[in-house]
Amino acid sequence: MKRILVCECCFSEIGLFEDTEVFLPLEPDMFEPREHGFPPPFQPDADWLSMFCPVCSSRAVGWDEHSPDLGRENRILAKVPGGNPEYFIVPEADDETEDVAVLPVVAAPAVKRAYKKGKKRGR
Repeated sequence: MKRILVCECCFSEIGLFEDTEVFLPLEPDMFEPREHGFPPPFQPDADWLSMFCPVCSSRAVGWDEHSPDLGRENRILAKVPGGNPEYFIVPEADDETEDVAVLPVVAAPAVKRAYKKGKKRGR
Protein backbone atom coordinates (compact mmCIF):
# COMPACT_ATOMS: atom_id res chain seq x y z
CA MET A 1 0.00 0.00 0.00
CA LYS A 2 1.29 3.46 -0.89
CA ARG A 3 1.77 5.69 2.17
CA ILE A 4 2.60 9.36 2.63
CA LEU A 5 5.75 10.11 4.63
CA VAL A 6 5.12 12.82 7.23
CA CYS A 7 7.92 14.86 8.86
CA GLU A 8 7.99 14.12 12.59
CA CYS A 9 8.88 17.75 13.38
CA CYS A 10 6.72 20.01 11.17
CA PHE A 11 4.15 17.38 10.03
CA SER A 12 4.55 18.28 6.37
CA GLU A 13 3.78 15.57 3.84
CA ILE A 14 7.22 15.20 2.28
CA GLY A 15 7.25 11.97 0.29
CA LEU A 16 5.66 8.69 -0.70
CA PHE A 17 6.69 5.10 -0.10
CA GLU A 18 5.40 1.62 -0.75
CA ASP A 19 5.10 -0.09 2.65
CA THR A 20 6.45 -3.39 1.28
CA GLU A 21 9.58 -1.69 -0.09
CA VAL A 22 10.77 0.10 3.06
CA PHE A 23 13.01 -1.82 5.45
CA LEU A 24 16.01 -1.33 7.72
CA PRO A 25 18.41 0.25 7.24
CA LEU A 26 16.45 3.21 5.89
CA GLU A 27 17.85 4.66 2.68
CA PRO A 28 16.81 7.80 0.78
CA ASP A 29 15.95 5.93 -2.42
CA MET A 30 13.13 4.10 -0.62
CA PHE A 31 11.10 7.34 -0.71
CA GLU A 32 9.58 9.02 -3.76
CA PRO A 33 8.64 12.68 -4.30
CA ARG A 34 5.22 13.64 -2.93
CA GLU A 35 4.03 14.86 -6.33
CA HIS A 36 5.19 14.60 -9.92
CA GLY A 37 7.73 17.28 -10.78
CA PHE A 38 9.17 17.63 -7.26
CA PRO A 39 12.62 16.38 -6.21
CA PRO A 40 12.98 13.35 -3.93
CA PRO A 41 12.54 14.24 -0.24
CA PHE A 42 16.11 13.32 0.80
CA GLN A 43 19.65 13.69 -0.51
CA PRO A 44 20.74 10.46 -2.25
CA ASP A 45 23.80 9.89 -0.02
CA ALA A 46 22.08 10.57 3.34
CA ASP A 47 21.98 8.00 6.12
CA TRP A 48 18.86 7.79 8.30
CA LEU A 49 20.20 10.37 10.78
CA SER A 50 20.76 12.80 7.90
CA MET A 51 17.33 12.49 6.28
CA PHE A 52 16.35 16.12 6.72
CA CYS A 53 12.91 17.49 5.95
CA PRO A 54 12.91 19.69 2.82
CA VAL A 55 10.39 22.01 4.53
CA CYS A 56 11.77 22.61 8.06
CA SER A 57 15.33 21.20 7.72
CA SER A 58 14.97 19.05 10.85
CA ARG A 59 15.57 15.31 10.88
CA ALA A 60 12.35 14.03 9.36
CA VAL A 61 12.40 10.43 10.63
CA GLY A 62 13.48 8.47 13.66
CA TRP A 63 12.67 10.67 16.64
CA ASP A 64 11.98 9.01 20.00
CA GLU A 65 11.89 11.21 23.10
CA HIS A 66 12.05 8.13 25.34
CA SER A 67 15.38 6.75 24.09
CA PRO A 68 18.74 8.02 25.40
CA ASP A 69 19.93 9.28 22.00
CA LEU A 70 16.44 10.51 20.96
CA GLY A 71 16.54 8.24 17.93
CA ARG A 72 14.58 5.23 16.81
CA GLU A 73 15.41 3.98 13.36
CA ASN A 74 12.59 1.47 12.99
CA ARG A 75 9.63 3.86 13.22
CA ILE A 76 8.52 6.58 10.82
CA LEU A 77 5.47 8.81 10.78
CA ALA A 78 3.22 8.11 7.81
CA LYS A 79 -0.39 8.11 6.71
CA VAL A 80 -2.56 6.67 4.02
CA PRO A 81 -4.11 9.23 1.67
CA GLY A 82 -7.05 10.83 3.46
CA GLY A 83 -6.07 9.32 6.83
CA ASN A 84 -4.42 10.52 10.02
CA PRO A 85 -0.69 10.16 10.75
CA GLU A 86 0.34 6.88 12.34
CA TYR A 87 3.68 5.38 13.27
CA PHE A 88 4.74 2.85 10.67
CA ILE A 89 7.08 0.17 12.03
CA VAL A 90 9.88 -0.51 9.55
CA PRO A 91 10.77 -4.23 9.31
CA GLU A 92 14.30 -5.65 9.18
CA ALA A 93 15.63 -6.31 5.69
CA ASP A 94 15.70 -10.07 6.24
CA ASP A 95 12.28 -10.20 7.88
CA GLU A 96 10.13 -12.62 5.87
CA THR A 97 6.78 -11.42 7.23
CA GLU A 98 4.26 -9.88 4.87
CA ASP A 99 2.49 -8.11 7.75
CA VAL A 100 2.81 -4.36 8.12
CA ALA A 101 2.75 -3.01 11.67
CA VAL A 102 1.16 0.38 12.24
CA LEU A 103 0.80 2.07 15.61
CA PRO A 104 -1.81 4.79 16.06
CA VAL A 105 -0.46 8.18 17.02
CA VAL A 106 -2.40 7.84 20.28
CA ALA A 107 0.90 6.32 21.49
CA ALA A 108 2.48 9.75 20.95
CA PRO A 109 0.09 12.47 22.24
CA ALA A 110 2.48 15.34 21.46
CA VAL A 111 2.46 14.42 17.77
CA LYS A 112 -1.32 14.15 17.69
CA ARG A 113 -1.78 17.51 19.46
CA ALA A 114 0.60 19.34 17.16
CA TYR A 115 -1.04 17.89 14.07
CA LYS A 116 -4.51 18.89 15.27
CA LYS A 117 -3.44 22.41 16.25
CA GLY A 118 -3.68 23.48 12.65
CA LYS A 119 -0.37 22.60 11.08
CA LYS A 120 -2.24 20.89 8.24
CA ARG A 121 -5.41 22.99 8.36
CA GLY A 122 -3.80 26.13 6.99
CA ARG A 123 -3.64 28.15 10.22
